[in-house]
Amino acid sequence: MSRQERALRTRRRILEAAASVFAERGYASAGMAEILEAAEMTKGALYFHFPSKEALAKAVVEEQFQLDEVIWRPVSGGVEDCPAAYPPAGPMQAMIDMSHQLGRQLQEDPVTRGAIRLAIEQGSFAEPDPTPYRTWIANVRHLLSEARDAGSLRPGHDIDTLAEVLVGSFTGIQLVAHVLSGRSELHRALTEYWRATLPGLVKEEHLPQLDPAGPKKS
Repeated sequence: MSRQERALRTRRRILEAAASVFAERGYASAGMAEILEAAEMTKGALYFHFPSKEALAKAVVEEQFQLDEVIWRPVSGGVEDCPAAYPPAGPMQAMIDMSHQLGRQLQEDPVTRGAIRLAIEQGSFAEPDPTPYRTWIANVRHLLSEARDAGSLRPGHDIDTLAEVLVGSFTGIQLVAHVLSGRSELHRALTEYWRATLPGLVKEEHLPQLDPAGPKKS
């Protein structure tokens, strides 16, 4: 194994350990000693990659942000660039599916759990970075714009405001699911959210095409 490969593995190990600690303890309560113990690393190895707790926390968020870029890449590319970007039911179903995909990541991936908690606790950072939220809102807005242009969105919606509301709603739903069930009921909660919300978003004739439960788990 090359030195670069070892360095990348060490960095990833530290990120995963830190994400688990941040997810459980939150940014303010998490200590570097606790992260060192979880990563089973020396202080020198940790500080070689990350000079401070805030730098480490931001790296965890950035790691998740890069994964989100993969999830949202078809949306960013647009339908013309990626014809298979949307499921047959169109951009609204894509939005539903992506919310469930992120929900599964929250259940299964420690980096996602840590990054989402850190994104929520941005106010604890000396230099908060709203980029993740701005990106999520922009991607949701893109999907809403596509749905409006396709004629499936109900008239009268301000898609800028609606995008912020939908991202905020997901944030709240996953937090409540975390408190009530450790997120084991997140899929059900998201399904019920979309079932309750879609009639106010989508024209009645398009509702039968949409599945609030999202894609079947493979």
